[in-house]
Amino acid sequence: SNLIIAGAVRNVEPYIDQIFENIDQISKLFSKVKIVLVESDSNDNTLNKINGYKSTHPNLEVISLGSLASKHPSYLIRCNRIAAARNVFFEIAENLKDEYQHLLVIDMDDICANKIKDEAILSNFEYDNWDMITANQSGNYYDIWALRHDEWMPYDCWEMVLDRPSFISREDAWKIHVGSRQINIDENHPLIKVKSSFGGMGFIKIDSIKGARSQGQRDSDGRETCDWVSFCARLNAGNANIFINPKFITNPKI
Repeated sequence: SNLIIAGAVRNVEPYIDQIFENIDQISKLFSKVKIVLVESDSNDNTLNKINGYKSTHPNLEVISLGSLASKHPSYLIRCNRIAAARNVFFEIAENLKDEYQHLLVIDMDDICANKIKDEAILSNFEYDNWDMITANQSGNYYDIWALRHDEWMPYDCWEMVLDRPSFISREDAWKIHVGSRQINIDENHPLIKVKSSFGGMGFIKIDSIKGARSQGQRDSDGRETCDWVSFCARLNAGNANIFINPKFITNPKI
């Protein structure tokens, strides 16, 4: 199939070379690949660095949104900036859905800087019953804020930490609502159906996007909510089959 690889980019200069090694390796597994990186608000050499890859990657499109944080108070919220960047490449992907079948969203930081194995990528295509399929880690699964599962993580973990009773310390609340949920998932376990997940990488069927967009916002108490959860709730018109693939490991053991 044809693949779009996309990422939201900010202050990731130390990881770009390693990320591109993974992008190049993944690209070899697909018939045709387009790379879309959407940058904003960097104050290091990130933008120059990714633009430098254009000379060796003619399939690379770099879009800079500039300083979003200075444009509107809503962009002071980190998730709003991430959502704005992600929505650019969701739009691009949908406009190219006649040419590309899959979108791979990747984190452009240390989470995806380890060399990923071909088998991890290809394992996702042993299945076809998904709208989105997301990554696992060789150690404990870390991405709890973006996770929604009826038993494992049915709520916003940080909301529970902040709304803890007075007799529970922040440290203990973190252990209850975050640390204890960062479990080790055996890579031989079957797919895990969830309502939302990311884990640093996620394949999405472009036909399933259907206008779904990310939305960062504040809750009634003025706290950030996870933009990725809002996207997952809208994917495939709210009827998405979303899975964690235990074999899809982003940081394989050496």
